[in-house]
Amino acid sequence: MTMRAFAVLRVSALAFMAACSRPSNDGGSGDAANGANLARVDAASRSDSGSAANAVGVGTYAGTYVSQQSTLTVPEGAEWKGVKFRGEESPLGLGEGPMELIVDTSGRAHGTVMGQLGPALVTGVFSSGVVAGTVYRKDPSDNGFTGSFYAKLAGDTFTGELKVSSGNGAILRDAKISLRSKEAK
Repeated sequence: MTMRAFAVLRVSALAFMAACSRPSNDGGSGDAANGANLARVDAASRSDSGSAANAVGVGTYAGTYVSQQSTLTVPEGAEWKGVKFRGEESPLGLGEGPMELIVDTSGRAHGTVMGQLGPALVTGVFSSGVVAGTVYRKDPSDNGFTGSFYAKLAGDTFTGELKVSSGNGAILRDAKISLRSKEAK
């Protein structure tokens, strides 16, 4: 199995787990509930002073994503001969949209994805200059895009990517993200 195929399968599994673990009527309180399930954050991701005002990465970041069609690679071989699925062609989820991310002093991250891939929520963990987490639906019944995100902090900007698929897994999208600190001068 190629690394790309493994990554797509992993994203699909994460999206499925995220969708299954969401209550059907969370009334918008999903961020607080999800925060309780996050892993402990490595203390090294925070500054030596330990104060919230000086913590590396803590703050609100806003910017955009640009999504494009993703591909699914199925390996050659007899055991994969019956696999016909390669992703569905669709205009859904293509283009640019806004994204916001908030990193708190504990290293927990949460935010929103709007536009072509939204409305969706994100939750994750910031550690050692990297934030990673899950993209899940604001309304789980809308069959929209879910998946994962990963971004590195350089200066006052997170850059990285979203890897998402539609609720039925048939439409695959990759998106580049760039989020700048709202506190930056």
